[in-house]
Amino acid sequence: MRPIEPSDYNTLQSWLDYHKQVDVDLECLPDTGYIVEGTAAFFYTMTNSKTMWVDTFITNPRAELIKRRRAARAFAHTIYTIAQLCKIKRMFFLTRNKAVERVYAKLLNAKPRGEFKLYCTEYEW
Repeated sequence: MRPIEPSDYNTLQSWLDYHKQVDVDLECLPDTGYIVEGTAAFFYTMTNSKTMWVDTFITNPRAELIKRRRAARAFAHTIYTIAQLCKIKRMFFLTRNKAVERVYAKLLNAKPRGEFKLYCTEYEW
């Protein structure tokens, strides 16, 4: 896993095209993101209010399912570690992907809030 670089944009766009999702404008993605080569990528946003949003999660549909699952788990652990180091009090994420939902809910101890599967975790460090 490594930080996202602007040169990854074409790869990410090809994954989104396969999923038939809208184009992602690189300028609209946060600078904070990670990629597992050839497998998946995720982005997150932190605010000055001790809040973190887990943004876009993109997978390579041609990657083996087990590799995509491992990447999701690695991302969840990375997000948790960043939250802990930055003393984040609240973390939110939105998802329509059932597998991502299960991994994040389990590893981040998150509970759904509302009908849109908005997950929130609150921490006391």
